[in-house]
Amino acid sequence: MRDKGLAIALVASLAAAPPAPHAPPQMVRVAEGIYQFITPPYGDVGLDGNAVAILSNDGVLVFDSNGTPAAAEAVIAQIRKLTDKPVKYLVNSHWHWDHWYGSEAYVRAFPGIHIVSQAGTRAMMAGPALEFNRPGIETQLPAYIASLEKKVGDAEHATPPPADLPKLRARLDDDRFFFDQKKNVRHVLPDLTYIDQMTIYLGDADVTETIRTPEVTAAVSAIARVPEVRAFLTGLFRDIIQHSDRDGIVVEGRDITTVVCPDAPVRILLTADEAVRMARRSAELADHSAAHVGEALRRRDAADSRVVDFMNAADGVTTVDSTDLDFDQTVDAVIQVVQKAAHV
Repeated sequence: MRDKGLAIALVASLAAAPPAPHAPPQMVRVAEGIYQFITPPYGDVGLDGNAVAILSNDGVLVFDSNGTPAAAEAVIAQIRKLTDKPVKYLVNSHWHWDHWYGSEAYVRAFPGIHIVSQAGTRAMMAGPALEFNRPGIETQLPAYIASLEKKVGDAEHATPPPADLPKLRARLDDDRFFFDQKKNVRHVLPDLTYIDQMTIYLGDADVTETIRTPEVTAAVSAIARVPEVRAFLTGLFRDIIQHSDRDGIVVEGRDITTVVCPDAPVRILLTADEAVRMARRSAELADHSAAHVGEALRRRDAADSRVVDFMNAADGVTTVDSTDLDFDQTVDAVIQVVQKAAHV
């Protein structure tokens, strides 16, 4: 997520006041054994990434470690209330500082933990990301906080003090706390990396499949409708695409062709009749009845259709109807579209 800041030098009064503690994260139960932790913003200078914990009888996997050690410690405290099992894996999804600056807290709390990321993400974290953040730490944040300190000081000496003085003080406390956390972080890099994919097991449980359960699917649409979430993820996807070290990249999603990548050289709407889609989804979820799976799919379609038209191809988008195709035939149909676009 993006952090705001503007420029002058750090004044001495910044060190005089100890940073105030930040508000704890909100915990949301997404499904059985899956919890999301939402950390509130830091004043007006920074947002924090969310974290997700997947619990099992063997241990815990956490997706993203927040943007500050304190936020990570608060998430760890809540995880410990849910289970006595250790966090065995921490996955860093991205190199922006709100995704991984809390990793040191997990290493302290769980010495045997493995930190996982895509190889390109680790390479960005190891150097370019630090340089990207350096101006914010060295000049922009100190300058903005100094200007806010002056504003608070002027307000305190005004007669009468302005009505928003308590809010100004609270904002300054939060901004100071954010800066203190960022400048003192100990950067911890992933020790396990992958190129294309990785399967992670907690005991006998393949947690890479956990996010595809009907319970998670049912919760997705409510979160995906939040404008701030959609705006953040759109920016994240575009950033991942821009910084990919591959010649090409495949991005999948219901608004990819119209919102995220409307200028992509190849855009495909992959579809099938509703009955076929339900049958395929039901085959993936053998432990659930076909009626339950079908109803869940209809509910998600109805919810998603309120924010994006994913059933009709936009101008320039090629439709591939897989109703009467098996998996290999569908792959061949998609490749043909790509080859035609590339004049192969």
